Amino acid sequence: IRSVAVKTETDSDVKPYVHKKEIEWIKIDLPKDMAKIKELLEKVIEERFTKLTELGFPVHNPKFITKKDLLGMQKKLQGELRGMPDPSVYAAISIVAEIMKVSHAVEIIETQGMESLRKYMERLDHEAYSKSGSKASKRLAEDLYMRQAIHRIRDTDIEHPKLEMVRNIVLRQIAGKQESRAIVFTNYRDTADMVTTSLETMEGIR
Repeated sequence: IRSVAVKTETDSDVKPYVHKKEIEWIKIDLPKDMAKIKELLEKVIEERFTKLTELGFPVHNPKFITKKDLLGMQKKLQGELRGMPDPSVYAAISIVAEIMKVSHAVEIIETQGMESLRKYMERLDHEAYSKSGSKASKRLAEDLYMRQAIHRIRDTDIEHPKLEMVRNIVLRQIAGKQESRAIVFTNYRDTADMVTTSLETMEGIR
């Protein structure tokens, strides 16, 4: 790459062709059952950060650590292996992998919902019991809090309230202007399938 050009919606040559957007944030609380599952997953993460501290790799303010921070930590630990391989570094790399897997599950329950979480946990479970499964996934499969979370996921039939909110927003738009077209964006394919299935059942929506 010899040069990079960045264009934004506010650039003079782009601005005439961009429609004005009205952004409205709608905040939704997690139902109690989902909040409890999230709490169990966060306990798994908390224990892993404690283990990292015991190995000599403390993390300050673990509650505010981002995915970018975890990737940076993983890269730093892998860099240390190039010197003199240390068993504690190998162990720390594996623990960071566990934290990343469970952090992703927390993100899914917060933003996507139970069906997406169910599918993700099934993939984790499959990975743990396959021949090529990592030590991180196998340890997670045996973790008490993780087992409790999986048990609750299987027994919980509620869905993220965002799904009902999306239905209401789309229905309100169609009712007011039947020729409307709408795009619903999601982060994950599983969620896209779930939203499609939900919207297909509604009268007036094609």
